[in-house]
Amino acid sequence: MEEQIKAKITEIIPLSKTTKAIRFISEKKINFLPGQFLMFDISIKDKIERLAFSLSSIPTEKYYEITVKKTQTPFISQYLVDSVKIGDEFTVSEPRGKFILDRKIKNILFLAAGSGIAPIISMIRFLRREKSKIKTHLIYSNKTQEDILWKDEIEQISRQNTNFSHEFIITNSDEGKRITEKNFKAFLNKETDFYICGPLEFVKDLYNSFLL
Repeated sequence: MEEQIKAKITEIIPLSKTTKAIRFISEKKINFLPGQFLMFDISIKDKIERLAFSLSSIPTEKYYEITVKKTQTPFISQYLVDSVKIGDEFTVSEPRGKFILDRKIKNILFLAAGSGIAPIISMIRFLRREKSKIKTHLIYSNKTQEDILWKDEIEQISRQNTNFSHEFIITNSDEGKRITEKNFKAFLNKETDFYICGPLEFVKDLYNSFLL
């Protein structure tokens, strides 16, 4: 039987008009790898709702963190963004998922859209913490500048770490930009691994356009 771990919200951080980072502690240590997710059981109007959220924190922190955007799954994510408060309790599962870092590779190209940055920012934070020599480049797509999550932190990591660089793509700009091969061609070689996370159509489009 799957173990359920009790958790309590300790901090709520607004990231945009539609997105918040929710930090929590748990009664038991959760040993996870950057990129993994937890299943959340949340009581809403006397009904238990279940949904997966990727962790955006790193294993060495004293808290756990998820990044929640309203449009992700409207009913539950809207409740988490608009209604939860510090002290609220819920349960989570043991960590799951195989979307994790391979620390043996030499180059990483991160491709993210919207709240798909959540597991990837965990990986980026982990690489910074480890002072990794892996060359990494992030291409992060959003509709507007205001939708960019963790913007200041990403820019700070770029300034402080010569092994990390980034590019923000804004799709609703006057130019109507989207990710093309030109954005990542300079970062490709035989040793480059792709990590892609975002809405299903975003992932399909990238795969069909460039990765087949």
